[in-house]
Amino acid sequence: MMKKLKVPTPVTQKADQYLIPNWRRAWKFYTVKFWTALLFLPEILATLSDDVKDYLPGNVRATLSVIALISLILRFKKQEDNNVLDDPSKNEKLS
Repeated sequence: MMKKLKVPTPVTQKADQYLIPNWRRAWKFYTVKFWTALLFLPEILATLSDDVKDYLPGNVRATLSVIALISLILRFKKQEDNNVLDDPSKNEKLS
């Protein structure tokens, strides 16, 4: 069986530039699974019964979905290394 070669495309090059290094395997992360479940939780609750819908305030479904979506986006975004506590030279720049 031949091994598939990974040829970088313009889309994956941009993704590698802005996303975390192992974004292709992110579906394995527990945080991604958690936020994905939270994203779909309001829709699952809405299908249960009218009693559940009446118990929850009206904007809870939308709020949970927005929080989960923003959290997923931020989980994938590559962050700069701004750890000033580990590098004393960065502390001097801040003062």
